[in-house]
Amino acid sequence: MLIVETGQLEPGANSYASVEQADAYHAARGTEAWPQYVPEPEPEPEVQAGALEEPVDSNAESGTDTDTDTGTDTGADGDAAGDSDVAEVDPNLSQKEASLIRATDVINGFSYPGTKAKPGRVLAWPRINAYDLCDGDEMPTDCVPEAIVMATCYLAGAIMDGQEPQEALARGGRTQSESVSSLSESYFPDAANRTIYAAVADLLKCIAFGFSQYAGVGDNAAGKAGFVQGRVVL
Repeated sequence: MLIVETGQLEPGANSYASVEQADAYHAARGTEAWPQYVPEPEPEPEVQAGALEEPVDSNAESGTDTDTDTGTDTGADGDAAGDSDVAEVDPNLSQKEASLIRATDVINGFSYPGTKAKPGRVLAWPRINAYDLCDGDEMPTDCVPEAIVMATCYLAGAIMDGQEPQEALARGGRTQSESVSSLSESYFPDAANRTIYAAVADLLKCIAFGFSQYAGVGDNAAGKAGFVQGRVVL
């Protein structure tokens, strides 16, 4: 079950973004890996022959007053009274929710300034004494930064695309040397111990520690659709 953290310390929260937010994020970017759900339009009601003709009030013609209000619905929909409409559900809803939860797990593992607003909580946000790493401005304590939400949506799309952000150890592309013929690589001592998404680095460079050196690397930026695979961008 997806429980979205909005900054109000929701009990059991496990995602920084809702399915609706992710749908809007990927729809705006044309992400093919994130299927958009478009509900089927409601069918037009059928009009029976003669339904538009003026009814004849026989009581009015005879001059007799009769109370016809019996409290029973005998209208056109009367035979459907008590029937409950089944709400349409996105067939990919469970997969989207799982992807958002897994993406939040990744985002949650990064290091941020400040401390958790409530000690003992699993999620890193909201936080107190957090500040913008680029300009030093203090960050609100009662909300989740938009960049965190967007990064969560982006990673959820990568997961829906069949990628595993927590599996590969490409060390962020900090290659010291490589041999094309043997496909061997060596990394700098300070290279990251996991694959870094350039789009995520661009979004979190002013919020999370350690992303500034990777921001803007690779062909895929935060505003582009698709998930390019490589040493820095998966």
